Amino acid sequence: MRKFIFRGTAAGLIVGLLALLLVLVPAGTNDTAQAQGGTGNFPCVVGIDVDPYTAGDANTNLYVGAVENCKRVDYDASGDTDKFDIDVFVDDVPGAGHPGGAKDLGGANFYLDYDNNGAAPGYLQINGFVGPTNMGCFDWVLRTQAGSAACMETGETAWPDNDGNLSVVAVDPSGAAGAELPGTRGVIDRYEMEVMQAGPKVIALTIAGAPTILATSVPTGYDPDQLWDGNYPTPYGLVAIDTDCPQPTDVKKTIFEAVDLPAPYPDPIDLDVSETLWFHLHEQLHNNGPMTPLPVEITVEGTPPEGGEVSYHVSAEDLALPGDLLVTKNGAPWVGPPHDGGLNPPESTEFVVGFPDVLDVHKQVDLPYSDYPDLYEDWDIHCLTPSQHTWHFHNEVWPLDPVVIDPEPGNNVKDLDIVVNCLAESDVKITDMSVLNLPAKKPIDDSPYELPYPTLYVDEPTDVTLSKTVHNNFDDGSWDAYGPSAVTVTRTGAVVGYAGMNAAYADCVITPGTAQNPTPLVVSTAQTVTEPFTITCGRGGIEYNDDAAYGGSDVFIDEDPVNGVDDDGDLCEYDEDGSPASSPGAGNCCDTIENDATPDGIDAADPECAALAIDEDSAFYVVVVLFTNTLDLDNPHTTDPNPDLNVLTMTYEDAWAMLQQRFTVIRPFDATFDYVVDSSAPDDVTTPPASDSCIASPLFPCKTLSDAEVAGVAPPPGAGYYGDMPLVAQMSIIADDPGDMAWMSGAPWANCPLFGGACAGITNAATV
Repeated sequence: MRKFIFRGTAAGLIVGLLALLLVLVPAGTNDTAQAQGGTGNFPCVVGIDVDPYTAGDANTNLYVGAVENCKRVDYDASGDTDKFDIDVFVDDVPGAGHPGGAKDLGGANFYLDYDNNGAAPGYLQINGFVGPTNMGCFDWVLRTQAGSAACMETGETAWPDNDGNLSVVAVDPSGAAGAELPGTRGVIDRYEMEVMQAGPKVIALTIAGAPTILATSVPTGYDPDQLWDGNYPTPYGLVAIDTDCPQPTDVKKTIFEAVDLPAPYPDPIDLDVSETLWFHLHEQLHNNGPMTPLPVEITVEGTPPEGGEVSYHVSAEDLALPGDLLVTKNGAPWVGPPHDGGLNPPESTEFVVGFPDVLDVHKQVDLPYSDYPDLYEDWDIHCLTPSQHTWHFHNEVWPLDPVVIDPEPGNNVKDLDIVVNCLAESDVKITDMSVLNLPAKKPIDDSPYELPYPTLYVDEPTDVTLSKTVHNNFDDGSWDAYGPSAVTVTRTGAVVGYAGMNAAYADCVITPGTAQNPTPLVVSTAQTVTEPFTITCGRGGIEYNDDAAYGGSDVFIDEDPVNGVDDDGDLCEYDEDGSPASSPGAGNCCDTIENDATPDGIDAADPECAALAIDEDSAFYVVVVLFTNTLDLDNPHTTDPNPDLNVLTMTYEDAWAMLQQRFTVIRPFDATFDYVVDSSAPDDVTTPPASDSCIASPLFPCKTLSDAEVAGVAPPPGAGYYGDMPLVAQMSIIADDPGDMAWMSGAPWANCPLFGGACAGITNAATV
């Protein structure tokens, strides 16, 4: 590809000149009449015309005629016939319709390059300015505005200039009054050039250094687009010394494709990490003429993605082509192995680059007119990390000689992409899981026993922590340097069962806290991950009296107070709370004797018994919580080789784990008991004692007031029975020495409600 090498603007040369500009005003404010050859709506072009005197269409200070891009000049050792003039022109100063907005023209700053290959003098030299005064820009477009008093050339003006490069700085110091308006076109400078030695030789004249046009508007400068349309076939001029001008010749790229790739290409291809995929790049060229054969340079660029490599393999066919084979990296000579310099490497040499480098292969072909030669190159791609990666390949063909003009450069380039699903394996697993911060098991008062499971209290949120150990057994080893396996943990906590109550009352809720994911898992390095959960349980069916006698459905279980009387209304003909049964044995479910062989508390041998004979009015119930965890690999192009579910044994393993935890749930015992004793009016049980004062003796009896309260709740909505059974507590009053207190008379616990509420009564007592 032909590329212009810009040395950078000569901006330092114009800094002082900018200070000479007058007060700046927006473009277009000067209303002085001015001839304009353009509209201001087309790309602004700074160009070279090697024959400014075209008959009938010559360039002027405000006009650009037909632009000639090549001129033959024969060397004249003894005369001046090899002197000729060139113009540097500006075409169409931008107006309001231009994408960059309206500008005006206050000067120019650029380099005029003429290739002398570093020699001074070389083939060409610049003898000086040409014009009515031979003062450069003073004679041309920058001084055509009525308010323009002068134009200053402060670049290189020591003549002749023969080093191959002329720095041009031309500025009108008149400011807004002298600035050329949008749409202006004309000559910036005219120079005389001279051939200094015989050819044949074709020299290119170029505008370089990112040409800057100075403006009175803000900012005080802009760069011409240098977009060449059909009127300007090439962005430079040519001087053909002792030879004819080269004919424009159109070469083009007809085919550029990857072949020998597996299906489903061109859709994404699956490739394992660390696996290499070989293929060929096929290109087809064509010479539309007229020059034949035309030496051309072919460039193929391979760009790997991040997480991939690309390789070019030197073939005998590549080495057999005319000219040199050159391999470069990022456009620069190859440094170091496998072949330092990259020029004409031996057959089978492999060049490899990874991201972000670009591998370039340059070849030369003599291209006959109207022929379609096919070329093939050996390449491969290599996956380093799992992902969907895209390898990009770019192909260009250009005339080898830069002075040969290709009139249709748009057909010289083709691109293609190869999309690959790079796949890897990583065996991640959960090796251990447990529940931390479990609440204690509540002891059973006045006994050596405790409730069977960690104890939750009704309506009190309880926090627990699920802890697990995660591990990466392996990855395939080739991409571990690019990062271990990232995983996401999916965790759940759910109530899966109840015992000790009617499931219709189930109301436990488990809520997960903020999730924690492990850091990416390095091979053979275990990590511990903790996850919070909050469990809140309602009362459920604790002590709801739903026996048949109270509108419920339970006719099998005795939840009545322990009083030795069969008064629970559950249709059993005997008291099953401790009295001797009169007819034990088969046929009597309520006889407290289990007649079947399974000691499970259910008398299945008796026909009156039911399989669901469970006391849902118990003082606690059991809730079963199931915790589950799953590890999922974050990268969709990484798979776990071991299944999460073993279909043979229907057991979960590896990256899936579950843990079952049971809790007992009880009501808080919200009971109160107050006791007051007084020796005042001990026989009057209708009047409460006034103070807590008693002289304990047979002569001075006392009376007491005992208040006990056990909290109760309303029945479930829609229930046809009382809300709950009372909690039972034993209350003891122990007197100090010398004697014990004994109850003498009174009405203890008068009018005490059966189901919740307060119980109060007055007794009198005396010491014995």
